[in-house]
Amino acid sequence: MLIKNITKTELIGLPFDIVSARNPSLVGMHGTIVDETRYTFLIQKNNKNKRVMKEGITFRTALDNRILEIRGSVLVGRPEERIKSRVKK
Repeated sequence: MLIKNITKTELIGLPFDIVSARNPSLVGMHGTIVDETRYTFLIQKNNKNKRVMKEGITFRTALDNRILEIRGSVLVGRPEERIKSRVKK
C-alpha cells in the first residue's frame, strides 16, 4: 500500500499512539481504534474507551509491517465517504 492511499484505508482495529497533540495530556496515549466518526476516533485502552478529536493530533500506527505517522487532519471526514473519495495529488 502506498502512503498516499492512507485516506482510503479502514483504520478500525489498528494500534494507535499519539505522538503530538494540541492537548498535551493526550501525548503518549495508546490503544486500538475501535470506531471512527467524521471528527473523532474512539480509542480502546485497558477495556476503557476514550474519544479523541482527529484535528490537532499526529498519531503513529503500524500498517503493512510499516510504522506510519499520520496527521489526523488528513483523515477528517466521514469514514465511508473518505474511503471512497479520490486522493488529490
